[in-house]
Amino acid sequence: MNINIEKAWKELITALALVLDLHEGKKLYHAWRVAVISTMLADEILPEHKSDVFIAGLLHDVGAMSLHDHITKYPSMSEQVRNPIIRTHTIIGAQVVSDLPGFATAPSLILDHHEHWDGHGYPRSKQGKEIISGAQLIRAADTFDFMLRDGSNNTPSEVIRKMESRVDRELGKPIFSAVKKIMSEGSFFQDIIDIPRLSSLLFKLRDEISVEGIEEKTDVMGISLSVFSQVIDAKHAYTFGHSRRVSKYGLLIAIAMNLPHDEVTKIKWAGLVHDIGKVAVPSSILDNAEALSAEEYALVKKHSGFTQEILETVSCMKDLAPIAGAHHERFDGKGYHRMLKGKEIPLGARILAVADTFDSLTSIRGYRSDRTIPKAIAEIKKSSHTQFDPDVVEAAVAIFQNFMTPAID
Repeated sequence: MNINIEKAWKELITALALVLDLHEGKKLYHAWRVAVISTMLADEILPEHKSDVFIAGLLHDVGAMSLHDHITKYPSMSEQVRNPIIRTHTIIGAQVVSDLPGFATAPSLILDHHEHWDGHGYPRSKQGKEIISGAQLIRAADTFDFMLRDGSNNTPSEVIRKMESRVDRELGKPIFSAVKKIMSEGSFFQDIIDIPRLSSLLFKLRDEISVEGIEEKTDVMGISLSVFSQVIDAKHAYTFGHSRRVSKYGLLIAIAMNLPHDEVTKIKWAGLVHDIGKVAVPSSILDNAEALSAEEYALVKKHSGFTQEILETVSCMKDLAPIAGAHHERFDGKGYHRMLKGKEIPLGARILAVADTFDSLTSIRGYRSDRTIPKAIAEIKKSSHTQFDPDVVEAAVAIFQNFMTPAID
């Protein structure tokens, strides 16, 4: 497959940031706003690190991916430090982003973005000039966005007043001066609070940043989608590693069916993001060990449609959308979300349907126990011709019979 590596990388990271900001079906745009504000501040005082600031701004909260509530629901420092996930999210975020190619400095900016000028921040209580400059820009942008969400009738002058009250405590004077400068320029404030204008500004800045250090043969898609899978699975303890396993099972089945290399790769990638739409489903429903009501189940069923919708917004993932989005369709036409039947369902989706079910049947979950590989195989074979494509079942069973443990890593 011919992929423009730099374009794909930028699109994937932008989409990942948006996924991080999906909460109970709503797009919060926190990461996008922080990325825009911090990058505009970097234009003023740190132009040589503009690209790293942009990426760090987009992914600054990736380490909080296991929170059931979005991080913007914890506005005060006291609330944040009481929560162990938030207290360590800068460390975890830096670790996650260090696996991504192209932006060597971004992890250190993420690590320090909750340090305060007076030393009362976290995770390492740095102070003053000990805090890396780019991280201070993200701190200011993060605070700016929280102020816009605090329920007040904020105006530019009111935001400046609130920001100034944090000088020498949370922020250094040079950072505040840069905030005042960009606030006084043109339509900045309206651009930040208006979502269509914010989106346009984000895409403009994304086009301006440079990506360096990515070798031509780097698997940008594979690496980035692997991070996507971590974000998806971290939302719920019982799904840890699920997307990665489904991807691997799908890959093995596709190889066993002698599919072309590009098709195998698409199935592998689609497996990593097949459940991305679940991020838009309330955690209270997904974590419910009891039987779901009809209304709750109807909402869960929407996740595959959400998956397809999200993937279709990213040009380098459009080919994955129909595969990942149809993994709950049934061979007999009684599945969801489009009630496709037989060969109407993309072959990759038919493969992922078996892979997804096998992992569900062999994984330990709060509402299911004592599941073994032989039992899982028996259930899958029983559902051949109804839920599953019989050709896929035949290839999958031959693979699953070789497994000696419930899941492979």
